[in-house]
Amino acid sequence: MSSFMSNLTLHDLTMIVAGVGVFGVLLIVVGVLGVRRSRAARRGSITP
Repeated sequence: MSSFMSNLTLHDLTMIVAGVGVFGVLLIVVGVLGVRRSRAARRGSITP
């Protein structure tokens, strides 16, 4: 029984790296949007 890693091709590895990259960019976008919403809400609650 051969392992999963020994059957990977260069194309498979490229797709895995690209998928992880896209997931990372998605997390960054969600984080930036969350920070902006948090700051806007805090700014709105301080103003009388």
